This record gives sequence, structure tokens and C-alpha cells, in this order.
Amino acid sequence: MAGKLKNYNSSFGVNKYPGIFFNNLASGDVVFYMRVTLEVKKVNIKIGSKSEGVNITYAYNKKKEFDAKQRNGELPDSISKKIAAKNNKNSLKFDEIADAFFNFKLEKEPDNAINIKEQRRDYEIYHKDK
Repeated sequence: MAGKLKNYNSSFGVNKYPGIFFNNLASGDVVFYMRVTLEVKKVNIKIGSKSEGVNITYAYNKKKEFDAKQRNGELPDSISKKIAAKNNKNSLKFDEIADAFFNFKLEKEPDNAINIKEQRRDYEIYHKDK
């Protein structure tokens, strides 16, 4: 995101489109977002930009559709696919890739084991589970 998201209602002094935010880009385009609660966290989901043909009314209708599906216990297809991909047990994790990398380096350069162990320690301190 290029800048801070602004609430549509407070920016234009209206109360017609609750939950819709927008971002003015440097190119003059406007990107619309909806604020929703997913898994107990508030997140901003991009709906689209003005150059793609999305306007405030379309964005608000998408939010209403999302809210109705969420009340019924469903999620829109695009979001349910993202959650399914995130929870997929077969997907490769970054930690697995890092372990394979450090093991490969140990096999390739056994005389440099101390340096590789330090790199692995640094990885576990600064990057693991983040």
C-alpha cells in the first residue's frame, strides 16, 4: 500500500458506506478495501481499483455480500481458497526449506560446520515462527 487507508464516510462526511476504506495512489488511481473480521482479527481486503472499474457502490455491495455469507457460516470463494492454501498440510513451509538448506550446506562444506551452525542459530533466533 502506498499510503494510509482512509475511511470513506469520515472523508466525505457521509454515513452511507460503513466498512469501506480507500487509498489514493500517486498515479491518481483509487483502491477500495473492506474491513472485515476473519478468525478474530480485523483485516483489510482489497476489492479493486477505479481503473479496474470498481466504484464505491460496487465495493459496498461486495462488503454486504461478504457479511451476509459470513453470517450464514460461509466465506466467499476467494477468501476460502486463501485460507485453505494457508492451512494445507502438504504445502512446503519456509522452516522446512531452511532446514534442508542448512543440511545441504553441512554436507557440502563439513569443514565450515561452526559457521553454518551459527547461521542456523541466527535463523532460529530472528526468523523462525514469524
